Amino acid sequence: MKNIKEKVSKWPSWTFTFIVLIIILWLTLAPHPLGETDIPMFPGADKIVHALMFGGLAMAGFFDWSRTHKWAKLPVMWGWCIVLASAVIGIDIEFAQQSMHLGRSLEIGDMIADVAGAVLALIVWRIMDRSRPGSVS
Repeated sequence: MKNIKEKVSKWPSWTFTFIVLIIILWLTLAPHPLGETDIPMFPGADKIVHALMFGGLAMAGFFDWSRTHKWAKLPVMWGWCIVLASAVIGIDIEFAQQSMHLGRSLEIGDMIADVAGAVLALIVWRIMDRSRPGSVS
């Protein structure tokens, strides 16, 4: 595990956040990101997907912050800054979908799911941070 941490620590600062963001942008702004494949989903499944995407974006941000600070525990302020950034990106994507006229629409429910996913990610991260040895943030 130590060897992996050493290698990952050398990558550019926001590498994982950037990768997750690119994937989210593709999935949310491309007219047919998965081709013509129709994936059957239950009602409301897209809200769960939104929460997972933006929770994942926030988690990538927390991870990148921690690894670029010698694996320190995430301070509360930085956690909320990353949550805010993730939420703003999610809300901005909804407005972009509306203005692009590519068959996607602005949905308030998606915005709420984006914010909820980022907040839930912070809660999970803080619980994980508390369970590992080291200084308290």
